[in-house]
Amino acid sequence: MPIKIHQLNYVYQLGTPLARQALFNLDLAIREGELVGIIGRTGSGKSTLIQHLNGLLKPTSGTVVVDEFVLTGTKRDRNLSYRELRQRVGVVFQYPEQQLFEETVFDDIAFGPRNLGLTPDVVERRVQQALEMVGLEPAEIGSRSPLQLSGGQMRRVALAGVLAMHPQKIVLDEPTAGLDPGSRESILDQIVVLNRRWRLTVIIVSHQMEEVARLADRLFVLDQGRVVLQGTPAEVFGAPEKVAELGLELPVTACLLHQLQGQGWPVRTDIFEPEAVVAEIVRVLGLPFGGGEG
Repeated sequence: MPIKIHQLNYVYQLGTPLARQALFNLDLAIREGELVGIIGRTGSGKSTLIQHLNGLLKPTSGTVVVDEFVLTGTKRDRNLSYRELRQRVGVVFQYPEQQLFEETVFDDIAFGPRNLGLTPDVVERRVQQALEMVGLEPAEIGSRSPLQLSGGQMRRVALAGVLAMHPQKIVLDEPTAGLDPGSRESILDQIVVLNRRWRLTVIIVSHQMEEVARLADRLFVLDQGRVVLQGTPAEVFGAPEKVAELGLELPVTACLLHQLQGQGWPVRTDIFEPEAVVAEIVRVLGLPFGGGEG
């Protein structure tokens, strides 16, 4: 089932002299099985928004609907099972590896399922599946200390701990922050696997325009607590002036293609994979055009 947000307002420290409104009449909908990106400059409301998706924050006014769960911030919400909602929607905040605390990888991933009261056999199956989902071998890594792992492996173990709760939707806040290029690519590959193979709805909050352009089906651009632009990556980054007005940069690939097009090259500008961009330039170099010799 989809996520639907209607007229969402949120005010921090409501009723105090320090009250500050972070979201303003925000509307958006995310379809089941989508991989979407939420982008915007610092302070645009991204983190506030995603904390509403599993009830960490409750609306000041408006409605957040996640499957059969309805959050309104009113007394009616008292009957809502936040525990069930948080199992349905897993949120992985920045640097989740800093929260690894058990002696072994297995025990860290098993922590959540054990707290659900599941039997040891079920817990073991969940841990093994979660490690498989993030591309790690249970027999090889399960008995190791998380502190013995690389940064990229630790990030994946932390993600596995959320996946072991069997969410249907997962929110990733800056999933590649602080990682080296190799680990970053590995995490991005696993995000695609989670969405396409395991059929999870995936929501990525990121400042990395290249990453969301490559991965997302659709993008939501926030500014001052409002959704000001939405569409496919090609549609959003096809409006470079608007993107610049919102304090964002184009993906490097899109920037290059727009510059070439401005010089008369008949290139497409809706391509974001580096290999595909190279192929597009090679294609155009083999054609006669008014931009000069290739």
